[in-house]
Amino acid sequence: MRALLEIPHDRSIVAFQSHRKKALRQHAGLVSAALQKVTLKLDSDPDIAVREIARLVLHVCERHAQRRVGALLDESYLTGLEPVQSREWIRLSVTVTAIVLIVLGVSFLDPPEAVQPLIIGGVGLMAFTAAYGPRAPQALTLLDSLRGVQRP
Repeated sequence: MRALLEIPHDRSIVAFQSHRKKALRQHAGLVSAALQKVTLKLDSDPDIAVREIARLVLHVCERHAQRRVGALLDESYLTGLEPVQSREWIRLSVTVTAIVLIVLGVSFLDPPEAVQPLIIGGVGLMAFTAAYGPRAPQALTLLDSLRGVQRP
């Protein structure tokens, strides 16, 4: 579902400063909300819920393959739902701020210079793990891309 919220940011679909981004972001949030609503049924009626999830995901995939990203699901599925908002930028901002504070804290502690990178790296890795949980490896690939490292 997180991938749905990233569709409006895909430059191969919509330009960086496009006026269409707001509508696409709204629609992606509604589609994600519809999928979340269906996944709630997994605990009460799993057989029906699994079929409905598969049907919705197939519908979304077909529309995405047709480049109809503004109509991934019909309006009948989306009425009465609140769009899900992507909070990824908040999580990343908090993590980067925590790492900057860690760097400042280490500089005030004044440990030996050979140990400073180990402390900063270790505590920074813990900050990423705390913020992203099991998705920490994906977040670290984002950090790699900022450094210019490309992984296969």
